[in-house]
Amino acid sequence: MRAVDLVPVDRELVMSAVAALAWHESNPLCPRCGQSTRVTSGGPARVCPQGHYVFPRTDPAIITAVLDDEDRIVLARQRSWEPHRRSVLAGFVETGEPAEHAVVREVAEETTLTITSACYIGSQAWPFPRSLMFGYVARATGTIDVGHDELAEASFLSRQEVSGQVNAGRLQLPPTLSIARALIDAWLEHRLPEPESGFDLSAPLR
Repeated sequence: MRAVDLVPVDRELVMSAVAALAWHESNPLCPRCGQSTRVTSGGPARVCPQGHYVFPRTDPAIITAVLDDEDRIVLARQRSWEPHRRSVLAGFVETGEPAEHAVVREVAEETTLTITSACYIGSQAWPFPRSLMFGYVARATGTIDVGHDELAEASFLSRQEVSGQVNAGRLQLPPTLSIARALIDAWLEHRLPEPESGFDLSAPLR
C-alpha cells in the first residue's frame, strides 16, 4: 500500500515506523565508547554493554509558502532535482535559533527576498532523514536571486500558472503526503491564512 493512499492517522504511523527503522540502522555503535548497541525499552532507544543509552535525534526545519503582494508563490528547484520538479522553500533551524528567524534567514539565503511577516501553519515529522518540519506562510518583498550552489532556479508563480503547468506536464509538485504539497494545495484553494495574521518580521522579534 502506498503512503499516499493512507488516512492521516495511518500515515503518521508509517512515518514514525520509517523514522525508527532508519535510526536503528544508522546507529549500530555507541557514540561514547564505540561498542555495539542493541535495541532496548521496546524500541525507542539503544544501549551498549557499558550502559550508555542512545536516543533518536530530530532535526528541526522550516518549510515556507512564500507569497508576494500579488499572492503569487515562490516555487524553486534544487540543482539535484529533475528539470520539472519544484517545491516551496525549506531549510534547517540553526542551534539556538527561533523558527521564525530561520524563515527569514533561509529565504534570504536562498532567494535574497526579505520576509516581512509569517504565520505558523502546522508541523509534520519527515523521516528523510529525521526532520520535524514547521510549516509557515510568509509575505516577502524584493527580487529573487539564486546566485549560489543550492538552488538551480526559483520564481513567483500565480495560481493560473501553477495549475496550467501541472496540467501540461511541465511542473511536478511534491508528493501529496508531504507538508510541502499541503502548503501548495492550500494556497491554490485560497485556504492559507494571511501572513500578516502571524508575526511581523519587519523588525527583530522581542
